[in-house]
Amino acid sequence: MLTPNPSTQISYSSPRQIAAASQSSGQVMYTVPAGKKFQGSIWSNSAGTTEYITPAGGSQIDISVPGVNTSYTAVSPLQITLVAGTIVTHGSSSYRSFLVGVETDA
Repeated sequence: MLTPNPSTQISYSSPRQIAAASQSSGQVMYTVPAGKKFQGSIWSNSAGTTEYITPAGGSQIDISVPGVNTSYTAVSPLQITLVAGTIVTHGSSSYRSFLVGVETDA
């Protein structure tokens, strides 16, 4: 049997890596938890794919994300910072979108 070391504390507030992908229209890709913020990148496999960002208590915002590696071009992903309660939803079922970043304490 394993006995926990009382001098060791586990922290769930440490930075946490986040990665999500979606090809289903309307699928929630990520929601920023209370007390956290997210910094990272979002992109698609096709230029101009629409994603939706909904701030906590706010209205949905449509954003057009860059297509990365669609023709082996050097296009950079869109850099984003999101606050607690923000929801990222995939907009197009024709293309796949990706979200990668780090969730930290706000």
